[in-house]
Amino acid sequence: MSHHSWRAFSHSVTRDNYHLITFPYNKLARKRRNLTTIQVAERANISRNTLYLLEKGNASTSIGALFNVLRVLGLQDDFLKLAADDELGRKLQDLGLLGNEYK
Repeated sequence: MSHHSWRAFSHSVTRDNYHLITFPYNKLARKRRNLTTIQVAERANISRNTLYLLEKGNASTSIGALFNVLRVLGLQDDFLKLAADDELGRKLQDLGLLGNEYK
């Protein structure tokens, strides 16, 4: 992921929509794989408390922790899909690219 696309992605994930990305997605994926919180936390190199917060949708957890959990669950490619269709962002970018034509 390029620096520009990472920046656009990280701005599209807000405290308001973070819970949609994390819970119940991670918890269900973990349970489907019959993995315990201890196993996932150890493999993701995060604390059990961080995993608990992620699964609850707490926005204080880091994107890095989320990515590590997705990687452990074999879902790292889904990370790139989280902001793949940024319709509003494209419209704003297009308006900026048009410059003074609409001012």
